[in-house]
Amino acid sequence: MSEAVSQSLDYSQGEPRPHHTYYIPSGDLEFQANNAIFKVHSYFLANHSSVFKDMFALPGENRKSSGPITLHDDYRAWEQLLQVFYPLVPGAAIDPKGDNCDRFVTLTHKYGMNEIESALIQRLITTGTFESLLDAIVAARITESSTTSYENLVTRILQFRRTPSPEQLALTSTLPPRIQASSGAAGAVVANAITYPLDLITTRVQLSRRTSSYPGDVSTTKRIINKALKKDGITGFFSGLESDSLSTMMSSFLYFYLYSFLRTRMLQRKNNGNSTGSKPSMMLSVPEELLIGYISGVTSKSITTPLSVITVRLQSEGHDDEETPGSVEKGTELGHNRIIRVVDRIYSESGLSGFWKGMSTTIVLSTNPAFTMLFLQLFQRLFLKGKDRERPTGAQGFIGGAVSNFLAVLLLYPLILAKTRLQSDSKPGEAKKPNLLSVLGDILSAHGVAGLYQGLSVQLSKAVLNQGVTLMIKQRIEAGIVRMYRQSASA
Repeated sequence: MSEAVSQSLDYSQGEPRPHHTYYIPSGDLEFQANNAIFKVHSYFLANHSSVFKDMFALPGENRKSSGPITLHDDYRAWEQLLQVFYPLVPGAAIDPKGDNCDRFVTLTHKYGMNEIESALIQRLITTGTFESLLDAIVAARITESSTTSYENLVTRILQFRRTPSPEQLALTSTLPPRIQASSGAAGAVVANAITYPLDLITTRVQLSRRTSSYPGDVSTTKRIINKALKKDGITGFFSGLESDSLSTMMSSFLYFYLYSFLRTRMLQRKNNGNSTGSKPSMMLSVPEELLIGYISGVTSKSITTPLSVITVRLQSEGHDDEETPGSVEKGTELGHNRIIRVVDRIYSESGLSGFWKGMSTTIVLSTNPAFTMLFLQLFQRLFLKGKDRERPTGAQGFIGGAVSNFLAVLLLYPLILAKTRLQSDSKPGEAKKPNLLSVLGDILSAHGVAGLYQGLSVQLSKAVLNQGVTLMIKQRIEAGIVRMYRQSASA
């Protein structure tokens, strides 16, 4: 206790006397006391609080030489002080273990009663009775020198909170897996509907056997677009949309659910094993990001591959190019009739295994979403700071998703091309069923390395737009859920 403050206390009467540095000589005792409390509190926050130091300014005061009021760490003195300053029931004892503990901890902080304050903080840690995360952070901040580190104390407090607050959700960006999965699936379905014509064109370009269908060449793309318009009109660009939308919804939901679930569990395990007292990590290493992305991708694709095979068949049917393998049936059938016919043909050709044609390539290509999420994490670490990293804007989400998918597709495109050809109809009279290596070998022998990138420009356009829209919508839905949570919590 400082000498100046010691001299301002009248222990014979058990109550404080006004001190000229902090008290305003006007108004009643309660008004003066509240002014003193505010000035002391402001002084502490402006000088020591990492949360509030930029919000408080005390002009005209020499904050370096004037310290806050401190009172003796005696329970009786504190009780007498509160009875003077606050309208308490006469003679009522203040129990540090009572229901109002979270209110009294603020008062102990204001008066610098550190031992009582620490005892109250410990009770709040074990019972989780803080009404807001902000209170918990301030409480942790003011006891970090005498109790434990700021980060550890906040972590311990949050572990005891039964219901996550909106602030927690905003700080950690760890919404429940089902919410992330639902928002991701919704974004993927909308993005798929928007970009589906590009997807259909990409498939037909990839299946074209013309030697001019390589990166930068637009003649094949124009020819395919003109033929589709002439044959079926605008509706022809949405052939197979039903099965593809179902496949996209299922695949995206499973992927985002597994990715969110595995990432949360891995972070928890990583932080639980942290015995150094350092700040809890919200980042995974590159191998860890790739691992959980790959597991999520393989699992989701293994379930939805049959729908992908059906979609490729539907898309290739409408392209009656003499150099393109596949059926040449007209697009006059109703959608569900075409789907039933395609399913029957696949089963007749290869049995149940035909619905998983190209699965070996799919397993390899499951690194695509893994690389996409890895590049997205790297994008956020390199180019986004502060709150934008955890809660990107719509534009930031779109750009991050587009850039990350662009890089992933560029890296894996030869496998994407091979998968499309594997899942299309076999060539007439073909004796041996093709596999990944045979398809890649045929392309290389016929057209060289450039042939491995046939249709790349259209694929990149589709991938960039699709992933950008998906992540933008996903993040907007999640932000809306957080806002709804805040409104319901404050209601």
